[in-house]
Amino acid sequence: MSTEEMQFADPDWQPPGQRNRAPGQEPFYPQPVDTPRDERPGWQSPPQGESDAESDYYAGYRARQQRSYSVSSVVSVLVVLLSVAFSIGTAGWFLTHQAPTPPTPPKSADPTLVTNLQDDGVGSLRWVIANAPEGSTITFDGSLRGTISRPSSTPTNGRDILIGRNVTIRGPGAGILAISGGNAGRVFDVSKGVLVTISNLTIKDGEPGEGYPNGGGIYNEGTLTLTNTTVSGNRALGGGGIDNAGTLTLINSTVSGNSATNLYASGGGIYNAGTLTLINSTVSSNSASTSGGGIYNGGRLTLINSTVSGNRAPAGADIAVKV
Repeated sequence: MSTEEMQFADPDWQPPGQRNRAPGQEPFYPQPVDTPRDERPGWQSPPQGESDAESDYYAGYRARQQRSYSVSSVVSVLVVLLSVAFSIGTAGWFLTHQAPTPPTPPKSADPTLVTNLQDDGVGSLRWVIANAPEGSTITFDGSLRGTISRPSSTPTNGRDILIGRNVTIRGPGAGILAISGGNAGRVFDVSKGVLVTISNLTIKDGEPGEGYPNGGGIYNEGTLTLTNTTVSGNRALGGGGIDNAGTLTLINSTVSGNSATNLYASGGGIYNAGTLTLINSTVSSNSASTSGGGIYNGGRLTLINSTVSGNRAPAGADIAVKV
């Protein structure tokens, strides 16, 4: 619409350049407040004698501009502070709500190291023998002393410790650590076809449970070597200490205090139906109710610098030979 049409429609309407201006007043051009008045483009100082009201008009404008800048500065500072607070709060939330670090998994048990005196469970001799790789050497933690026993009240009652693969079991010393059947089961059962070496241990207090009644301490069907080992205090219906149906070699070892107690029992110390070799070893103080208090030999027997003496039986107190 034209200026005339706007004024016809609204008598109070004024063109943009004349709005908010007193009649006869020059257009007002806002200038930066920090520039001296006389240096501002388009600035005209009020003529001499001009009323204070007109001078106050410009001063009021300057004050309004300063207040505007002050408010803008305060708002800017508040925005910055709120942004910093939000950032800190967000970072804190993420720090406190992130997924917890998973715990370090426990180190896997060494399947060749016996770490306790329990009859069963992780770290026990039974567990290690069952889990050790083929051909391993099984050792014992240096802190172990005393006896690994089989309590008669546990589910392992009557269960032999079965050795079913080629292994070497190296103990800390026969006077330091003993493996006991607790008079509730045979101590070791060596399977046919395996090669086993046991050293520096005492094997004691074995007595077969249900099943095959011979071999209180050890029943051997494989190839077994005992070195620096003591077999004592075991009992069975035959072969109180050891019943050998495979190949058995004793080196620097002792078999003593074992008994075969059945009415027709033989081989208080060792009942041999396979191949038996003694090297620098002793078989003594064993007993049998029938024959072979020390050794009953029904197979092949070789003695090298060894002693078989002080055993008891009605026939063949020390050694009885099957005829």
